[in-house]
Amino acid sequence: MAAPKFEVARRLPALLCASLRRPTRERRAPSERYDNGPQLILGVTAVLDDIAWDHTRTAEAEAALAELGEHMGFTVQQPERDFNTGPDVLWSMGGHRYVVIETKTGATAPKIWKDHINQISGSVNWCRSNYGGDAKITPVLVHPSHVVGSAGTAPLGSRVINREKLKGLKAAVQKFARALAHEDRYRDPAAVEAQLADLQLTGETLLNAFAETAYREPASTM
Repeated sequence: MAAPKFEVARRLPALLCASLRRPTRERRAPSERYDNGPQLILGVTAVLDDIAWDHTRTAEAEAALAELGEHMGFTVQQPERDFNTGPDVLWSMGGHRYVVIETKTGATAPKIWKDHINQISGSVNWCRSNYGGDAKITPVLVHPSHVVGSAGTAPLGSRVINREKLKGLKAAVQKFARALAHEDRYRDPAAVEAQLADLQLTGETLLNAFAETAYREPASTM
């Protein structure tokens, strides 16, 4: 008997899944989004403004992180929103590489608590079950602090976009937009690739430049 459509879709790469489960937004390059350079600057500024440390606007932050990934050329999903399972945001960077993102922009605690760690661990498992055991997965939390409470153990390779790193990421993306808005250079794929590389916004460099390694605080000896 043929496998159910849902089960078939789970085993397909993100780009092929779209016709079965619609998990992936159609990727649109800046040249397809904007009519001119000023529109590009306004659009990017609006996206960055929505990634705010505000507990009343976490849904906007999640959507903006997905939009940000698209602007940098990644294929994106919002699985938790669309399927009630998986990470808040998924970036597919090509080469079977995925970034699973849990957005904690509403957090106010000085450290990352165990429940948030459990959530990102579950998202890693979701990604692996959907995209294969050989998928290269990087877990990312967007949280004010990169320090993990001693009760939690972050998945291997976890990164955190904290306040400082988010500020740096936003500055780099603004430079990206301004440079490409000049003489409508955003229409030139080679110019876009060059700016992504120069500003460390590629899949290979972005997280090293704009995310901290999650640090687990030592357990108390008292």
